[in-house]
Amino acid sequence: MTNISTSIATYLASIAFKENYISYAKVSAMVLETVGVLDFTDLKINNGTVNIAIGNEEVAMVGEVTAT
Repeated sequence: MTNISTSIATYLASIAFKENYISYAKVSAMVLETVGVLDFTDLKINNGTVNIAIGNEEVAMVGEVTAT
């Protein structure tokens, strides 16, 4: 899970103050590209399966990552 968290954190840092949303598709791709992950089902980000809006003055951060 550390690799997943690190990949997502890097992505979030790269979009800080540049994008106004977190791309569900990009996060999904990062999960699949993580070493040891072959596939996944039921990926939820903030309990949803859609892009997440970010305010112009907000920076998104990685919270809890759970993989089973």
